[in-house]
Order: sequence, then structure tokens, then C-alpha cells
Amino acid sequence: MKKTVIAFTAALMVTVLSACQNGNAAGSRTGVGSTTNANANASAATISTDVSIVQDLFPGLEGIESTEFEVIKHGGDDDPRSLPGPTSYVYQGYMVLTEEAANDLAGAYEWQDFETSVTFEAVTERSGDYKLDGQFTKDALKSTYSGRTWFDETNKTILFTVQTL
Repeated sequence: MKKTVIAFTAALMVTVLSACQNGNAAGSRTGVGSTTNANANASAATISTDVSIVQDLFPGLEGIESTEFEVIKHGGDDDPRSLPGPTSYVYQGYMVLTEEAANDLAGAYEWQDFETSVTFEAVTERSGDYKLDGQFTKDALKSTYSGRTWFDETNKTILFTVQTL
């Protein structure tokens, strides 16, 4: 019995030490030419310009002319920051609307000044005078996602951050 307990304890310690070493390898290193956790995670963001994906996220929105967004994966078996489990995705970026769609959107909601709260890992940030209307997000966004959107009427641009539930 003692040998079984000792063997089990030794195997557990090896597993824990291996996990710690793997976490440190993917974690932070500092110095010239090295990365930190934030930069290492930034490489995990995938950039896309696929309008059909954004149309699927926002079925209540018409007139999407172009888009640039990043997809950031959180969780899952290959994420060293979390325990194994379900994977969630964050989609964040910009959509450019047609002139007609932007004009319709501008008059259909009561847009309010509100600070944006999106930090990009890979997408280039676009300046603008973004306004918020929570009802627009509820109307446009697919019900299986949560998120926030901001609209810049002048540039016909929607800034968005959306997460799978």
C-alpha cells in the first residue's frame, strides 16, 4: 500500500512540475527580443476581412460594405491560462457600411456620447466620433452573443466587440 501511495505522489508531482514548466514557457520573458504575456497572446488573435462572418454575428444589420476584425480564442484545452473546458471567442473590429445603411442607422436610433472600451490585439485602431445606443446592439446582434457596438456616422463605421455566450 505504501509503495502505491508513494508512486502516486511521485507521478502527481511530476505532472504538476511539468504543467508549471509548460506555463512558464508560454508565459512571460522579458528582455530585448523577448515577449510578455500580452504580446504572446496578441499572436493568438486572428485577423479576418470576411463579411459573411460579421453578417452572421449581426443578422439584424444590412449594408455591410467591408470589415476588419480579430478573433481571440479564450479557454479550451490548448489555452495555458485556463483549465480545460469550453472555448469562447471574442470578435472585435470595425464594419464599414454603405452610405444608405449609415444614413438609415443614424436616424433610427438615439445615439449617445459614450467612451469606447475596446482594446485590440491585432487590428489597427480607427479614430472616429463613436456613439452608443444599446437598443441597436440588441436589435442587430445575434441572440447567442453578447457585446457592444458604437457607430460613427461621419465615417459610416461601426466599432464592435462581441463574445460567444
